Amino acid sequence: MQGSLAYFGTDTVDEATKIITTHIEGCTFANWIGTDRKLSFNMNGDELD
Repeated sequence: MQGSLAYFGTDTVDEATKIITTHIEGCTFANWIGTDRKLSFNMNGDELD
């Protein structure tokens, strides 16, 4: 394996824009600590796609 990335934090979900924002509290890539990572999502019934 060439490398890995792991992070943790709290999530906020915006259903109107379909964006999940992770507020990164800890990360193996130090530059991400204290930042927000935004990812889009889709719902399929009650499941996240």
